[in-house]
Amino acid sequence: MNKPAMNQKAVNKQAMTKNLKKSAIMKQGVQYSALIAAMSFAVVGLHSTVVFAVENDVVAVENNMVTAENVTNTATEPMLNTSPVSVENAVTSSAADITAEKERTPSPSLPPIDESTYIANPKDKDVAALQAHLLPFYADKDAVQYYHAKKAATWLSYAAHEGSERAPKKTMRKTALAEAERIISALEQGQADQLSLTTTVPKGSEVMRRDLWSNAEWLKYQTGFSCAQSQVAQAEVMLVWAAAEQCELGWRHSREKFLAAQRLLDKANDQALSCQSQQGQATFRQDMPKINYPSFDALNGGQNICQGVKGAWPIWAPAAASE
Repeated sequence: MNKPAMNQKAVNKQAMTKNLKKSAIMKQGVQYSALIAAMSFAVVGLHSTVVFAVENDVVAVENNMVTAENVTNTATEPMLNTSPVSVENAVTSSAADITAEKERTPSPSLPPIDESTYIANPKDKDVAALQAHLLPFYADKDAVQYYHAKKAATWLSYAAHEGSERAPKKTMRKTALAEAERIISALEQGQADQLSLTTTVPKGSEVMRRDLWSNAEWLKYQTGFSCAQSQVAQAEVMLVWAAAEQCELGWRHSREKFLAAQRLLDKANDQALSCQSQQGQATFRQDMPKINYPSFDALNGGQNICQGVKGAWPIWAPAAASE
């Protein structure tokens, strides 16, 4: 056999060997790909299961939180968008949609909270100590002291939240603690009747959602207010809290708190109406009077936003409505 034929045979043998190795590598790659795909599906399935379980726990807790009552959205002024001036053109979100979404997600029923013994923030020693002072004032839910006790409790929840943040300045925590201490001191001295029902809007926050503030003030003049004190007190502090979040971080951080305040006031309206109906006063609730809201500049001091209320406060009173 001549030399060229031998060289050709060697070349053919090398090509065949190379093809066999390539086939083996491809086969091994296919096996690895199948293994990776199987592992990915398993991880995705596990993640979905965990997320679903966590969401169920969150929904269950929300259903028992006093500050996240689930009611229908009836407020008239839209959610804020990016600034106080543009608040009327903000994101619109229906609480009814939120309710429907939660109804599609089953959640275990949890026992009701016993207010007479419940400390909401036990890990925050400063807050927990003040919360313990409030426990005796939850007994009589028809007394005005209950309204002030729930307001102080919400200030303390706000303070606890601010304490858990990593921000170097804790200005709003100090403010919330001071408001709670002021109310608690008056309650313990038997001066609940001397406390104003008008909620303070401190520096670091401002007035937004004028419709909700007006609704809260209007409810205080209804005879069914005693049935809705808790929701009104919490909603007012939530409005302060939400506006402070807007000032510091923008509307994306404040949106849920504004919605929580809105749900609380919707619940308060329903409870006040139900209370009056049970007392035989079916003609209780007429529509809220039409209010010509003061401008945000007038309420918040023009360009000096997030410095508390500068204009006339509260935003509504019966005398103003009669005028």
